[in-house]
Amino acid sequence: MKQPNIELAPVEKNSLSDSIPANETHFSIGVICNQDTLVSLKLDAPAIYKSRNTNLLTLLNNGTPSGVGLSIKYNDNKYYLGNVIYNSVHRTPSTEYTFPFSVGYVKMSENILPGKVTSQINVNLEYK
Repeated sequence: MKQPNIELAPVEKNSLSDSIPANETHFSIGVICNQDTLVSLKLDAPAIYKSRNTNLLTLLNNGTPSGVGLSIKYNDNKYYLGNVIYNSVHRTPSTEYTFPFSVGYVKMSENILPGKVTSQINVNLEYK
C-alpha cells in the first residue's frame, strides 16, 4: 500500500502557538463504497509519536527539531487520535466518501530547535 506524505511549508518560530495550528495543510482520505456500506475510519500513531494530549503528534526524536508538534483536525475540529469517524450509509451504488482533515504546527515547548519535521499516523478503515 502506498504511504503518502503530507508536506507542510516551513514555519517561523515566532508564528507558533500552543493552540492555533500554523501553516495548516488540508488533506483528505477518500474511499469508494458499495451501496449500504458503513465505513469507519480511525487515525492513530505509533507510541513514539503520541503526546499526552491526544490531538497532537510529537516528532521523530532524532535530535532536531524539537519543541514543535502537529495538530490534526477533522472537518475543522480537533481530532483526537483513536477516535472513530463513521460515514453515513450510502443508498446509491458505488459512492465515493471523503474524510477531510488538516494538520499544522503547534508549539509544545518554549525550547524550539529548527529542523525537518517527521512524524507518522496510521489510518485504519473498516467496512460493514
